[in-house]
Amino acid sequence: MLLAIAVGLGSLVGAQPPPDPTTVRALGDQILRCRHEATGVLFLEPTSRRPGGLVPYFSHFAAVGLVRAYTVTGDLRYLEAADAWIEWYRAHQRDDGTVTDYRLNDDETLTSTGEMDSTDSYAAMYLWLVAERWRASQQPVDWLTDRERSCVLALSAILLTMQADGLTIAKPSYPIEYAMDNAEVIVGLHGASQVFDALDNPGLARHCAYLAGRAEAELRTLYSEDLGYFAWHRDLQGKAVWELSTWYPDVMAQVLVLMRIGRPEAPDRHVFELVAERFLAAEFEPDRPSEHIWYGLAAHRVGNRDWTDKIIAPLNELSADRIAELDALRCSSILEALTGGTWP
Repeated sequence: MLLAIAVGLGSLVGAQPPPDPTTVRALGDQILRCRHEATGVLFLEPTSRRPGGLVPYFSHFAAVGLVRAYTVTGDLRYLEAADAWIEWYRAHQRDDGTVTDYRLNDDETLTSTGEMDSTDSYAAMYLWLVAERWRASQQPVDWLTDRERSCVLALSAILLTMQADGLTIAKPSYPIEYAMDNAEVIVGLHGASQVFDALDNPGLARHCAYLAGRAEAELRTLYSEDLGYFAWHRDLQGKAVWELSTWYPDVMAQVLVLMRIGRPEAPDRHVFELVAERFLAAEFEPDRPSEHIWYGLAAHRVGNRDWTDKIIAPLNELSADRIAELDALRCSSILEALTGGTWP
């Protein structure tokens, strides 16, 4: 299913070379090195590097990467590891659907920090992950039914901070509407719509699709015709901040919005061309395409063939030594690029 989706998205920019199974397997195996065997959680770094903290947000990406690796190789190890992460996450959801960060103790147990970077993105990326997992290998519907409550809880975590304008604030204690968080919320809501549709809940499926459409329409009001790019955040008094000088957070906000919900038309193509001209062209290292993977995902999404070819096509030829240097987030992003980018 995902490879068919990849072909469809690839048509935005012309034929994309099929993923090389050897490269895909090396990337999937590197993510497995980030798996904590005692708990099944997925760390950002390989466990051999003794990661101290678990951030579920990053773990969702690692699991999506494993799902994408499974779609190419059929290796059940990847699917089983993604499933184990889904199980851990849903077992640790609180009553409001939120999940905190954890720290790894010397005795291999995990202890909650009581904090999280956001509540909207953590929940949204869980919904995206479950939708990806279901599309990749549709089990008897009981598999999805058993996870329905966790999806409803994740949706409630998003609604916890959704404002009257349709956008979310990062978390209850941080009342800022971030462009990058909301791009992820839109993807998560689309995923939730697909999940609830598969669960034969058309009312909730339509509601999630409506919320996604409303959020995207509002997010696009952050685009400035005069400046040619999006504000990277807005406060609850309506004050938006436009800045385009450093990678994090302002340039990254543009790239993340484009790689998640970008369209091959104005203004999205123009936003990409602007950031590519100002930043990517100066930073690009042809022999290290993985360093620019998010730009590549954005280029693919908005239909910029030149940068897609420069960044994504060479990823099929990454060496094993180079892949061994990467963290789970980078591996997952590469796997996403090789298998068609963000869908829908």
